[in-house]
Amino acid sequence: MFTFLLPWLFAVSLQVREPERQFDFWIGEWDVLNRQLQADGQWKDTDRTRARITPVCGGAGLFEEWAGPFQGGFMNGMSLRSYDPETELWTILLFWTMDGNGAFGRMHGAFRHGRGEFFSTTQGEQRTRYTFSDALPNTVRWDRAQTTDGGRSWSTNWIMEFERTRAADEVHPNRFFRKPWTEGRLSPHAEARYLDWTLGTWRGFVTDTLGHEREARWRSKLVSQDCLVADCFESRAAEGSPWHSEWAVRGWEARPERWAAWQLSSDDPRLRGSTVDALPVQEEGARPDSLRFVRLAPDGEWIQTLSRQGSDRALITWSWRGVDESAAQVLRTARLQREDT
Repeated sequence: MFTFLLPWLFAVSLQVREPERQFDFWIGEWDVLNRQLQADGQWKDTDRTRARITPVCGGAGLFEEWAGPFQGGFMNGMSLRSYDPETELWTILLFWTMDGNGAFGRMHGAFRHGRGEFFSTTQGEQRTRYTFSDALPNTVRWDRAQTTDGGRSWSTNWIMEFERTRAADEVHPNRFFRKPWTEGRLSPHAEARYLDWTLGTWRGFVTDTLGHEREARWRSKLVSQDCLVADCFESRAAEGSPWHSEWAVRGWEARPERWAAWQLSSDDPRLRGSTVDALPVQEEGARPDSLRFVRLAPDGEWIQTLSRQGSDRALITWSWRGVDESAAQVLRTARLQREDT
């Protein structure tokens, strides 16, 4: 009888949610119709793709996987987003590629009256805006607009219409790691395979500087067949107690030819980036046994090192080095054994 009120009621429900839950409407799996503006000014329905949006770190972040035929090729897309309570803005991390020549990008924005607007971080007159609108329980609209005059005018050129195929409560991290999603070809860059050894499930223990030991689990998978790996490190004090989770997405950026990583955790939802400081020199066809990711801070640097020890053991260390210190202090060490192959 009052179905005409449904869009308004759903928009109101988005607005009154806690800010960090404003993207919860998007959790699930979706069929996606792509509509693009053509050179003659007409709109055309182009490709049908699919998307899966998974809550991570207890809902502190959302991980998007997007895949399907696109403009004559095959596109794999990824986004990881979280809400920063200090800035009161969402940060969206993006990595989309068809041929392995991708790089991370970022956007920032917020919701207002049930509508989310997010803007690229590039400087200058040319910018991109993503908008989420018309969110209902089983459909949502996304569009991309661009400006060449610093935001005085915007031109929309790409619309995606999402139609739900799987409910939100059926999409969770266990399904993320268990259910394959990506397709397409592998990246042509040999460096993009440097973390393939991490793929799978690992178990063991993590120890801090005081000698406290916690049960640990590390899961890793290819997010994009091109050059992205997602991993989740979890630890807990005892069996049956809740897991503390730390998520990371690591990617080979063909330009500027480096490995980079972005991370967030269940107790700190802010996305933080790091890069590999230097790739080890390898013989042709060989892959390094460890990668060292470094995140700079005003008073030093945070370091995470992923090391393989043979075919079925791994070592992860978290360290800190102050600006006046010659050596890094190891804060945590995880010793893990592969559970599956």
